[in-house]
Amino acid sequence: MTLHRSSLPTVGYVVALGVACVWLPPGCDGTEKKAAPAAVSGGTTSQTSEGGASNLGGDTTAIGSGGTTTTLPSVTCASDVDCKASGMLCNKSLAKCVECLQEADCSASISGKICDVGTGSCVTCVVAADCSDPATMDCVNQACVAAKTCVNSLACTTTSAPICNRTTSRCVECVDVADCSTSGKTNPVCVNNSCKSACTTAADCGDGQFCKTAASPSYCVACLTDSDCPSGNSCSSGSCVAAGSSGSCAGTTAKPCTAIPAFTGTQLVDGYGDDFCQVPGFLLAFDSTAGKINVTSGETAGATYPEKATFKVAWSPTHVQVHVEVIDPSVNANKNPSEIWNGDGVEFMISTNSNVTGLTSSDANTLHVIANSTIGVTVKASGNSGNHSQISDASQFKAITTSRGYAIEVKLPWPGGVTVTSGTAIYFDAAINSARLNSADSSSPRVAQALLYQSSNTTNTSCTGTGNDVAPFCDDRLWCPTKFQ
Repeated sequence: MTLHRSSLPTVGYVVALGVACVWLPPGCDGTEKKAAPAAVSGGTTSQTSEGGASNLGGDTTAIGSGGTTTTLPSVTCASDVDCKASGMLCNKSLAKCVECLQEADCSASISGKICDVGTGSCVTCVVAADCSDPATMDCVNQACVAAKTCVNSLACTTTSAPICNRTTSRCVECVDVADCSTSGKTNPVCVNNSCKSACTTAADCGDGQFCKTAASPSYCVACLTDSDCPSGNSCSSGSCVAAGSSGSCAGTTAKPCTAIPAFTGTQLVDGYGDDFCQVPGFLLAFDSTAGKINVTSGETAGATYPEKATFKVAWSPTHVQVHVEVIDPSVNANKNPSEIWNGDGVEFMISTNSNVTGLTSSDANTLHVIANSTIGVTVKASGNSGNHSQISDASQFKAITTSRGYAIEVKLPWPGGVTVTSGTAIYFDAAINSARLNSADSSSPRVAQALLYQSSNTTNTSCTGTGNDVAPFCDDRLWCPTKFQ
């Protein structure tokens, strides 16, 4: 896509009861994304919710003093230079000027604001947790307002939240699709009490949005995975969130050889990591993050391998739930289930059996998964050989390609149908495999493997090799002992 610079158009001013409308693409016109009102004083813009409530969908906003309303036009850009005249920054991926790209952009210019990365606007809140008292306040269209409780919809008097969710006793935008008929959304659907535009492909969404086709029905979102967001931000429930905000993702602070966290929320197995925002991840690459790096014979000493993986692993009483996003500039996946290990891919190994003896084929409640950008399998090993079973259930496994490599998502029941709880002692390990394309015969064999954990066990194992040559894939005694948090 070619980016075209344009000069800043003349800004129009409209006098209206002292309210300044903070610009959000495509404009502050009451039909699309719209920030809460901002009071103007001495050239400094600050957002307030005192004296009234801010709502979308044609609602008015009452503010107690006089001023002006400023509507800024959409300004295209290729660089921050193009946006300075309008006091904004350039979102290069959208080629649009915005107020912020990350949290610091707001705190540096507008005290008390946070960055809604999805819209590029400095706002009062993105989620209720951003408000001073989340127990009694809601974040409605980026403004903190008193939570409206209800018994039925007669108590819900604003067009932004006209329906009573009788389960939560809160006024919401919708509880079913019929409630979205006047929302202004294209072919609207009701998702988590919010009206969304339905879609078939990203082309139906526009404005740099994506179509979440794995949902039923599918609908438009700001992001599907972290790679869709600006650097330093994460995708949470279809929105980009900045580090440091109350809605921000958990980051990469997990220590799986100490504890594995519980999964909260609802998982849709679609390959995208937005359901895993609150699960802390851990990095695994061919560097100091690995407990051990194995290379095939003949590899050049000191060779580098570019693959990096962010693992997010969690448990629920009945399932292991995993999302892995891999950065890989050249993906070479082996599509043969029995040979899947011999190519680019990721592996994780987990056992709810606290008394492992070595062979995954004979130890109860043991699970070993190998996955790549195309397929996923479970493995039961007997020494150096293994039985590979492809995961064919779409509700259990999904692989996708991304702009930076690939991602896999898994939701598998615990072997043996066991139910686990917090504090359960388990074993765990993970690996990332690196493959290189062989131009001579077009094969892409594995040339290196980075392991999360390397046991100090130097005794003979069920695999060929001893000491540093032991193989966790067929000896579960080598997995790190940990527990469910």
